Amino acid sequence: MAEEIKNKGFWWQLRHRHYRLVLLDHETLEQKGAWVLTLTWFYTLVSSLLLFFAAIVVALIVLTPLKTYIPGYTGRQGDRPVYELTKQVKDLEAELKAQQVYIDNFRKLMTGNVQRQKDVDPNYKSEEQTDLDAHDHNHDHDDF
Repeated sequence: MAEEIKNKGFWWQLRHRHYRLVLLDHETLEQKGAWVLTLTWFYTLVSSLLLFFAAIVVALIVLTPLKTYIPGYTGRQGDRPVYELTKQVKDLEAELKAQQVYIDNFRKLMTGNVQRQKDVDPNYKSEEQTDLDAHDHNHDHDDF
């Protein structure tokens, strides 16, 4: 009989080969339960348990606030505060930069290290010089 079972295919053995699971009390060796199992039944049991626990985990994540702990997850409640905080940070950075420029310029003014435009730009013409050039330019055309 054993040779007949070995000659049968793998799937036949999986469905028709029976195993006995016996539950015994360790101290008295009294039999508490006995079950006849097949590999197909065992596979079905394990698969069902895995699916059941996966469904419980998914339900816990989807239906409870646990989803907020998932990296990269932002719900509708999460987008707005992040946007507002980013905007506040950008505004504060711009204000800090403007304050720093003001403080630097004020410090230069107090120490006398003020750079004037005529000191920096070689092509700079003062307003008086620009007015004189415009006045001379206008008189050149009056001769004709």
